[in-house]
Amino acid sequence: MLSAPNLRSTRPGRLAAVAAIAALGLTGCAGQDDAAQAKQEDVTLERVAQVEKDEADKGGDVERQAEESEKARKAEKKAAEKSEKAEAAEKKKAAEQRAAQQKAWAEKVAEREAMEKAWAEKAAERRAAEQEAAEEAWAKKVAEREAAEKAWAEKVAQQRAAEEAAQRRDAEEKAAQQKAAEEAAEQKAAEEAKAKQAAEQKAAEQKAAEQAAQQSVATERVAVERTASTTSNDAVWDRLAQCESGGNWSINTGNGFYGGIQFKQDVWVANGGTQYAPMPHMATREQQIIMGKKIQAMAGWGAWPSCAAQLGLS
Repeated sequence: MLSAPNLRSTRPGRLAAVAAIAALGLTGCAGQDDAAQAKQEDVTLERVAQVEKDEADKGGDVERQAEESEKARKAEKKAAEKSEKAEAAEKKKAAEQRAAQQKAWAEKVAEREAMEKAWAEKAAERRAAEQEAAEEAWAKKVAEREAAEKAWAEKVAQQRAAEEAAQRRDAEEKAAQQKAAEEAAEQKAAEEAKAKQAAEQKAAEQKAAEQAAQQSVATERVAVERTASTTSNDAVWDRLAQCESGGNWSINTGNGFYGGIQFKQDVWVANGGTQYAPMPHMATREQQIIMGKKIQAMAGWGAWPSCAAQLGLS
């Protein structure tokens, strides 16, 4: 007798098995009585019916499972397509957002660059204006300083000219007084000589000879002294410095004249004084005397009109 575990799992196999069970059940009852055989047939038919019922139930479950699986597959496909569309939409939206952000950032960068450019131009204009104002202020200051220096130089020159004029007047007055005294002395001497001429007539020739000899010696002495005093004797320059600057060879009072014998800077430079020192009062006494002799040889004692007149230098 066949049992359920011997049936196949496929539907065609199960139907064949049902048919085989029915055949065997019907033949296997041969030789039995009719009652037993009928009972056996009923049992067999019940089994066959049960198997067919089970097979029908199983077949329905398989079809339902297949339909549900197909529906699930379609639902999954639809969900996947929907998900893909949603993902594509999100990607598109994200790309549009990034593009919008990049555009906004580029606009901000351009705006910032424009602001920086405008600020740089304003700063350059402000610096140019400040520099121009500073240059104008400096030029004005320089002009004021030059005007002040020019006014001071003119004032000093006027003061110096007034002093020299006063010194010349004093020298002229002294010279006139000295000349009048000399003329008076000469006149008196002439009168005395005339008065004594008669008494001293005999000794006149001898005295005249002696006087002639003395005059010759005096003339030679004066010539020698004058030559020494005007060219080579440094004592003359000390006297001149004493008159011009009180004997101070390094004096610089700011009046435009420098050193012991009061050189002007342009005269010092023009005659080569810078080989000794940049300015006259910076040179030594001996160097100033050398330069004084050079100028005296070219211009004479007139280069120091007032003191030369006072010292009798000509």
